[in-house]
Amino acid sequence: MSYDYITDASSTFLSKSKANAIFWPVSNMNYLYLNTKAKGPFSDVSFRKAVAYAMNTSFLANRAYFGALPGAAGGQEAALVAPQVSQWFSSSLSSLEWTYSVAKAKAVLKAAGYKWSSSGQLESPAGVVYPSYNVLIGGPGWTDYISQADNISAELKAIGINSTVLQEPYSTMANDLNLGNFTFALCWGNGNSSTPYYQYYYMFSPSESAPIGKVANTDWERFTSPTITNALSSYASNSSASVQKADMVAIEKEVLTNVPVVAISGRANWLVYQTRTFTGFPSASNPYNDGSASDQEGSMLTYVNVYQK
Repeated sequence: MSYDYITDASSTFLSKSKANAIFWPVSNMNYLYLNTKAKGPFSDVSFRKAVAYAMNTSFLANRAYFGALPGAAGGQEAALVAPQVSQWFSSSLSSLEWTYSVAKAKAVLKAAGYKWSSSGQLESPAGVVYPSYNVLIGGPGWTDYISQADNISAELKAIGINSTVLQEPYSTMANDLNLGNFTFALCWGNGNSSTPYYQYYYMFSPSESAPIGKVANTDWERFTSPTITNALSSYASNSSASVQKADMVAIEKEVLTNVPVVAISGRANWLVYQTRTFTGFPSASNPYNDGSASDQEGSMLTYVNVYQK
């Protein structure tokens, strides 16, 4: 049993033996965090929305996960973890969702006054060419993030944004996320649970945020709003399901309108195992946990269910 992501697991692992198995339910999401307090255009919602339109999430997911995990779409644009969408996403917000379209991305930029140089580089409304930005990822060896970041960089270039993938050791990356030393960053969400509350709390709560240079625990994009803060407070102080759902819808609308993060793809815990000598692991037919790693609470269920054949 292991918790290592395997590239193209279907051909490199599962095909090697009928006893080999993976259990990768979507339990989290990968997000492209945009530092809303960074210099340049990142504070402009039109720029952030154009970036969202420029992301071909299906392509990004397939290149990184070879069909094992889906690209973000259909309500996930509101930063919802995929399994939460059916219960928590409101169809009244569907018109605010974005789908991949370079043409729409460029139209949003043009309407906001942005320009392009003769070589196709994005310029500010004042005609200043923007510098190259970094797409921050952790590692080393995180092949799924390397793939997604490389392709994100290519998709940004399609709308005139030059970028370079910057891979740092995880501890350095975490420090840069916390202090706001980045422009774009690809990373997972925090606080995923059965409802969107904790994901939204850690992503957008003022208590988890800070100015650039100060430690923001999990509000890495440094986006907050009174609407979100009030909705989080209302949710936490109410037991009414209808009130709680209305609070989450209010946050969804803020995320779709302001685009502080762009959901890229599903994310899993990478549970890998063999059933030649052991059995009882969680699986699609018996999903008693989400493939939690051995240092997480959910793994206790694995330890009491797995036994030697």
